[in-house]
Amino acid sequence: MRLNRGNINETTARQLALLGNLMKSFDSAQLVENCSETDLFQLLRLSATNKIPLVFCEKLTNSRAALPSSVKDFCGAQVQRQEAHAVISQQLSQLASRAHLDLLFIKTIRPYAYAGSDIDVILSSNSEFTRFIEVLGACGYCILEKGNREATLETELKGAPYLVDVHNDISAAGMVYFDKRLLWEEKVKVDVRGHDVYIPSPEAELVLLAAHTVFKELQVTLADFLHAEHLVKQVDLEKVSDIVHKQDLAVAFSAFASAANAMSVLLYDAPLESLRLHSATLSSGRTRIDGMVRRNFKRQPSVPYHYSSMIIAIAYLDKFRHDPKELLSATVSRHALTVFSRRFHGDGG
Repeated sequence: MRLNRGNINETTARQLALLGNLMKSFDSAQLVENCSETDLFQLLRLSATNKIPLVFCEKLTNSRAALPSSVKDFCGAQVQRQEAHAVISQQLSQLASRAHLDLLFIKTIRPYAYAGSDIDVILSSNSEFTRFIEVLGACGYCILEKGNREATLETELKGAPYLVDVHNDISAAGMVYFDKRLLWEEKVKVDVRGHDVYIPSPEAELVLLAAHTVFKELQVTLADFLHAEHLVKQVDLEKVSDIVHKQDLAVAFSAFASAANAMSVLLYDAPLESLRLHSATLSSGRTRIDGMVRRNFKRQPSVPYHYSSMIIAIAYLDKFRHDPKELLSATVSRHALTVFSRRFHGDGG
């Protein structure tokens, strides 16, 4: 896919080029030396917006180039946040184990330097969801918000606050967009600093990631792209296809795959080939999602990539075509109006 770089200004084009070079592991030291302090701060902002400040900081630190003290401070704070997330994740896993609760980490444990805005965990049943919140409350976690499908709690570590989202379902705007039972079918044990925690299989994680970007975030960040880039090397695409169709997520997955490929072309001048081919097979005969995303991205190449309101609407219709009451519920309607008003910039493709 040829991107129309004429649609982005010179500053943005330079930022994307610098970011792409960093992500391609070019000579980071030489790159940093050729960067002005303004460039570095613009890259910091861009990396934070895309939820990959730790990836950026890791590249800068490994370059061993002379960095401004403010950049060093920023990177130090990001590393501290990552370490805190690891400590809290261990604590959550231990508390669940002691209470004999089946806890799964979602969207949190990633194969690259990452510390999100919060830590996400999910329980296998309503009773376990309620019980785990009670356990956390007894251990000093403060409940900020609690609903039937999700609760947000806060804890402190070395005086700094950290958020934990405890999920009973995987939902957005009051509707469940991913059946959590599939997450437990092939859960995977991973090591976090010497302690075992459980995450979904790569196949389930990839499909969940795609659905999350469409229904919850309405955008694809570079963090999502990097996660997909790692996962696609591990997955059995037949299993991915099976999960996608069981969950009625063909449109959502195709939109995400197309956006990830567009980002890959922008940064690496090459698509994520297996993901691109799989996206084409999923969307064949149903929609022209891949073409819609590519046209939209060509018109305005950017990271994060924001889904158009048309794509989000089609994804909703595809997901809930067997359940019109859910689709037309007041909550979903309000969410749809929010989406359309936010995206009303002539972005029909």
